[in-house]
Amino acid sequence: DSVCELNCCKHNAGYHWRDAGCNMKIKVRPSDGYIAIVHEPFDNVIEPTVSAGNPNYFKVHWDLEYPGRLLGGRVCLPCSRAEDGSCLCGVYTYQTAVFRGMPLRASEVLEKLTIGVSEEDFNGLT
Repeated sequence: DSVCELNCCKHNAGYHWRDAGCNMKIKVRPSDGYIAIVHEPFDNVIEPTVSAGNPNYFKVHWDLEYPGRLLGGRVCLPCSRAEDGSCLCGVYTYQTAVFRGMPLRASEVLEKLTIGVSEEDFNGLT
């Protein structure tokens, strides 16, 4: 209710896009590499389900070691330590067109549409 009161909204029937920018982050749980989504909107109106206290972790598959795994969870590099002991990491999203027209084969779609970051891009972030 407090989020709705701050936004002066008259309805509470789901989530809506807003025009406020935000930083997107993830929390990485050092014990197992599960992540939770965290939004940091520039207007400081934060939905609890994506706040820094978000307890909704889910499994992801890491190609490399995940933040917090080194030294028994005592190190969060290249991220920072969150209040709950998880590693708080910045993420970047890119919106670009992959295809100029309709792909001809499903294998082309699977090959070109990926989620994640390449090792080269990851190393550039540290």
